Amino acid sequence: MKRILIVEDEFFLLESMVKFMNGLDNVRTRGCANLRDAYAFIEDRTPDLIFSDINLPDGSGLELINFLNSRDIRIPLVFVSAFISDYRNHIPPDSNIMVLEKPVSMKRLRSIAKEKLEEDDGDYVFKLTDYLQIAAMGGHTVQLKCGENGFITMVDGEPWSARYEGEEGVMAFKRMVGDAEVHGLGLRLSCKKIDEAEIGPQNITGSLENLMLNAVWEEEEQLRNGDGLEEEEPVPNTGALMDKGVDKLLSKEYAEALKCFVRVSQLQPDNGTALANIKRLNEMGFYLDKEAS
Repeated sequence: MKRILIVEDEFFLLESMVKFMNGLDNVRTRGCANLRDAYAFIEDRTPDLIFSDINLPDGSGLELINFLNSRDIRIPLVFVSAFISDYRNHIPPDSNIMVLEKPVSMKRLRSIAKEKLEEDDGDYVFKLTDYLQIAAMGGHTVQLKCGENGFITMVDGEPWSARYEGEEGVMAFKRMVGDAEVHGLGLRLSCKKIDEAEIGPQNITGSLENLMLNAVWEEEEQLRNGDGLEEEEPVPNTGALMDKGVDKLLSKEYAEALKCFVRVSQLQPDNGTALANIKRLNEMGFYLDKEAS
């Protein structure tokens, strides 16, 4: 049984996220509304994956990074916040840390959870960003081959050049990192040392950390822009409606969330989760117009 910890101070959102994550096979999910409770849970039973907001009542969710490092705990840590851009420079590049900006669909979060929990099984497989960081830390001059037609050249530990699927430079670098880290494409990777004669012309400038963060950031933004209630197929069942309601809670579109939960309650009058969310949204001042019902 795998364990997921969700740290989120919005109670009804936390409750819904816990419920949906518990829908994964062989997964038990615990929710905490503050860092104090999260620390206590981690000390008692180390989770296999953590989703955390950043702005919490008793501190910053980023403090989880130092807390885990101080106890030599290496697990995936996914930050989900509406204010990621304010904290990007404080989040170290690490293959175990992912940053997502709200709104993020519940479907996307569950997909990430499945991916991260499956990665924990068996031998660890180095990713593209792992190779890049190792080359940077060692000050190596190497060429990383990515797939059949892509490469990134590092000179003395600094990004030098890249080419991928007909593109060159920073754009090629970003596409490779995005395909490997965000979309999970199984790019075949290899690394070899090169001498001065093999380096070739430079077409990349900038620090490795910024290049990697920007690459992941832009790909995640494209995925976010692709999510939306309006563009999806008509809802076939109450489970899908609940998913969409939670998605709207994540993006703080409370009026749209209420529509979904009211519809669920119409289809399933005894759905306790939908009724509880409707009650909390009503308490927040959100009511469904008669025309919409």
